[in-house]
This record gives sequence, structure tokens and C-alpha cells, in this order.
Amino acid sequence: IKMKKTIIIFLTLICFVSWVFAASNYTWEYSSVDWWEVRWDGSTTYSTQLSNAINTWNNYWHTDFKPDNALTFEDLTIMDINSSSSPYYWKYSYYGSMFASDELKINTASNWMWKLNSKQKENVIAHELGHSLWLDHSYAWNIMLWDWTIEERTTLWSQDKSSYNTKWPN
Repeated sequence: IKMKKTIIIFLTLICFVSWVFAASNYTWEYSSVDWWEVRWDGSTTYSTQLSNAINTWNNYWHTDFKPDNALTFEDLTIMDINSSSSPYYWKYSYYGSMFASDELKINTASNWMWKLNSKQKENVIAHELGHSLWLDHSYAWNIMLWDWTIEERTTLWSQDKSSYNTKWPN
């Protein structure tokens, strides 16, 4: 009986580890995308990193981040906030309304952003933009990695592409 329990526990552990680290797709059920694009407006202190992060996603497949104009509805507002009371350093918020755009807020009062180098800031912004494309946190080494150690990953890795392709097939 002890041997059976050990085998069952071992097999359960293997299944769990395989599930966590498998090349599965990590996606949400909502996004800022309509008609294969995200129309955005706003500004941030980190405009260079924002531009680079937008290019990272735009250079990959067929959904595009495009500036909002008078003939389109704004899907995403990008803004800095300066709030020492906010629990967030940065945050993507989905509102699901054609009358209110989703938001990507970067807290400039956060010590975290001050401590990051340029590539790390770009990673943070690319990560949050990924959420606006229906992508969730993953456990593979990529831009959408759920991790408090901010890396200098500024290119899409296989897991980012796999999750993206699940939501936005050819």
C-alpha cells in the first residue's frame, strides 16, 4: 500500500509539473482588440520604451497598435499616474465598453519604475500591452512571464507567440 501511494503521488507530481511547464497557451477572455487592431491614445514619461514595446507586438503578426484619430474609437488609454497610495506599479484594466477605453497605467510614484533600466521598462510595457491582446501571465521564459524579477526580455519568445497565435490565428 505504501508503494502504491508513493507511485500515485509521484505520478501526480509529474502531471502537475508537466501541466505548469507545458507549452500551453495562457490567454484571457477579453481584450482591447477590435477589428484586428488596438487604437490607443495617451502619453507616458516612458515614451521611448512604449514605442519600442508597440513595435515588438506590431512586428509580429497581424494585430496592430495604432494611434487613435478622429474617425476611430479609442480602445486603450495609456497614462502615467503619480500615486503613492496605489497598490499597483503598472496595470492594464479592461472595461469592456465602447464608451470607455481600457487603460494601461504606469505609476511614476513607484520606486520600482525608477529602479528599472530602459530594457526592463520596455519589458514591463510590452507585458502590459500583451494583456490588451488577450494574453495572460505564463510560466515560460518570455515577455508574459509572471515574475517579480523584471528581466530585459524585449523580444517575443515561443510561448508569447504560441499564446498569441491561439487568440489570433492566421
